[in-house]
Amino acid sequence: MRPPHPAPLPPALAVVAPVSQIVGAWTFVIGPHHRTQVATPPCHLLHLVLSGHYRLGVGERQYDIHPGDLIYYASQELVTWHHNPAPVRFHSVAFAAPDWRVPDPAERVIPRQEALEPHFARIVAEARAPGAEIPGRVRAFQSLLVILGLVVDHFRRAPPQQPALADLWWEVEAHVRATGDLHCPLASMARLIGRSRNTVHRACLAATGRSPARQLRYLRLELARHLLAYSPQSITGIAAALGYPRVQEFSREFARHTGQPPTRYRATTGSAGE
Repeated sequence: MRPPHPAPLPPALAVVAPVSQIVGAWTFVIGPHHRTQVATPPCHLLHLVLSGHYRLGVGERQYDIHPGDLIYYASQELVTWHHNPAPVRFHSVAFAAPDWRVPDPAERVIPRQEALEPHFARIVAEARAPGAEIPGRVRAFQSLLVILGLVVDHFRRAPPQQPALADLWWEVEAHVRATGDLHCPLASMARLIGRSRNTVHRACLAATGRSPARQLRYLRLELARHLLAYSPQSITGIAAALGYPRVQEFSREFARHTGQPPTRYRATTGSAGE
């Protein structure tokens, strides 16, 4: 007599893992009086500050960072680090989670999270282990899920920082950043979230204080700053990569945004290239 086939699980019980990959984990020490502007990697990024303090800019929002702060970075966003009078030491964990909602810019720092240090240390240790075995990988994912569980609980308890309308824009901007389409038409953005163009316009104003066109231009030109400062790519190549059909158009917009043309900006930052 054949045993009965097990009944398939109802769809409601199917659970998808929130994290698909731990991309890397490190412990960094940054020397005093450090200042830089960089783009975060194309994944989610968590930092736990162990010692030192500094000023952090995420977009237009500024934070004073202290030991014990847990910092959440979105994919490929520009961040500015400055004003650290003493060395800063921190753990850093990068992970891939395609369906994970990135916290809004107002919610990126959670203070007093020193108790998470053993979990970060475990992930860093397992990431350094050559040819990590299954048990070590399980321990690393277990620690990361503990950290993310705290993030979820914190934002669930926190009072809303922005109206729901602004959340619609952050959804659009996350898609634009991920695809690199920094000239995305308003109609396409509206289709992306199933709302009207007027709603997208109002959502962007609520979230950033800018129209969608001005916000995309801001993102393009802030990325241009980074590429001019840190990339050897030519100015013509940067203009093309950012979707400008003519380098002259890029140069005019960049000069209006920064007060100086790309050639002069590159010269003052000391980067290689044209």
